[in-house]
Formats: sequence, structure tokens, C-alpha cells
Amino acid sequence: NLDADSVWNQYIEISVNEWDNAAAVTLNLRTVTYDPDCLAVPWAMKVCNDNFGETGWKGVEQTMLQGGNIVASLAKMNDYYLRVMDEEDRLYTMCHELGHGLGLAHSDENFENKDLGDCMDYTHKHENNMHPGSSNFKALK
Repeated sequence: NLDADSVWNQYIEISVNEWDNAAAVTLNLRTVTYDPDCLAVPWAMKVCNDNFGETGWKGVEQTMLQGGNIVASLAKMNDYYLRVMDEEDRLYTMCHELGHGLGLAHSDENFENKDLGDCMDYTHKHENNMHPGSSNFKALK
């Protein structure tokens, strides 16, 4: 549900293809009619973009659960911060939010320690953590 001309489109394609390499998941990317309200869709992971303003987050994900199972996932990419985000930061953010949509927690929440080399790791060096890692794939059930 990204705008047709959104810069995020290339990053969602890369990230979906990479997460699809996990044995535990099968992802299919499809385009739907633009939804300015960015409402969740049952049994789908939806990604939207908009200028959500100075929120402090570049991307955020909301997972809806029912009986302990994910029934919908909604990721929002904040265009407000695009002007300060480089390509590595955008790919890291997309990969990170899709990982949450698959039910993954953070690999590590310390920005100051050594990078783990996966996009679920908090980091200041996005170029080191732009893709899912083997530990992320193992954590998917």
C-alpha cells in the first residue's frame, strides 16, 4: 500500500525477496488500491508510507494477534525523515519493520555494541545491518 511513486518501493521489493528466503515463510508482494488511512488487512502484512510528522520513528510496525497467532501486520514508513535517510537506512528500516511483522523481536537493543549483521539489531551503522541474518531465519517458526 505504498504510493505508486514512493521511494520505498525498491526497498520493500528487496526486503520481501530476502525474507522470503526463510524456510518458515512464503511472502508474495502485491499492490493494492492506495489506502490513505493505512488500515490493517486481515491475514496480510500491509506496508504504507506517508508523512507522519516528527514522531521520532522512521518506521513502526503494529502486529495484531488472536490466540497467540499473527492475524495482521501493519508497517508504516515515515516520509518525514526521508530527507535525512540514506539508502542503507531505508533498507535497514524496511527490513526491520517487515521482521517485526513476521513476529520477530530485536536481536539486540544496544546501539553501542558490535553490530550483529542483521536488520533486527539496533545500530547506528545501518550499512552493517541491512538484511536478515541466519539467526533471524532460525527464529522464525
